[in-house]
Amino acid sequence: EIPEKGTEAPKMLAYSMEIKTDEDEYFLVDLVRLGWKRSMKILSQVIDYMYKLKHAVHERKHTGDPECLYCNQDHTMLSKHHYLERKAENFIYKQETDQIKRNYPKSKLEEFKEDKGILWYIGRLDQQSTLTIRDMEFEVFIDHHSFTGCIPVVRTSSPVFYAYVVLVHTELARHAGTEFTAREIMKKFYPMGQYRKVIKSIKKDCTFCRRMMKKTVDAHPRTTIAPVFYNVMMD
Repeated sequence: EIPEKGTEAPKMLAYSMEIKTDEDEYFLVDLVRLGWKRSMKILSQVIDYMYKLKHAVHERKHTGDPECLYCNQDHTMLSKHHYLERKAENFIYKQETDQIKRNYPKSKLEEFKEDKGILWYIGRLDQQSTLTIRDMEFEVFIDHHSFTGCIPVVRTSSPVFYAYVVLVHTELARHAGTEFTAREIMKKFYPMGQYRKVIKSIKKDCTFCRRMMKKTVDAHPRTTIAPVFYNVMMD
């Protein structure tokens, strides 16, 4: 900004941002090293920074934008957090969709639906379905909130899938079995490929799971190798 002649020295505001990416992935953050939660937090901060830059322009020009996160006064701090987190996840899903379209033939993608740059799997309970309650106490139906119709599609070889499986295994499902972990993952997105193999690999490498498995085996000290009918009891 250059002031008029005879006033104070010129002022200049500069913003810069540098993001490093791998050659074959475009997620901006290392999902495997940082983990799912920390990666989403970082991406949310990047998106928030971009919104603040745009809002600074709106304030300088005295113009409002209904889609601006800061011009819109209806957003609370909690709703802003969820909004930015959702934006971060959608960014990840868009990059994942781009990778899927590059590495899979079109015939493989016919069962999915693309909307706003994201591939979606349409489940049995899609957004058009009507869920009715009949002759039951819905409040005690613990996982009623987890019914999902449309979920994004990810590759099982993707760092997106690996990072979220680690989160489910360590925090959401707390070292549960393969099938229970798989059900929790399917609430978030639809994996393309052998997802059980990835879950079993993470469970196998988990120190806590190995320690628990050893304790389970050691809990049967009377188990011995013997001929058939070595001990027989009758009543």
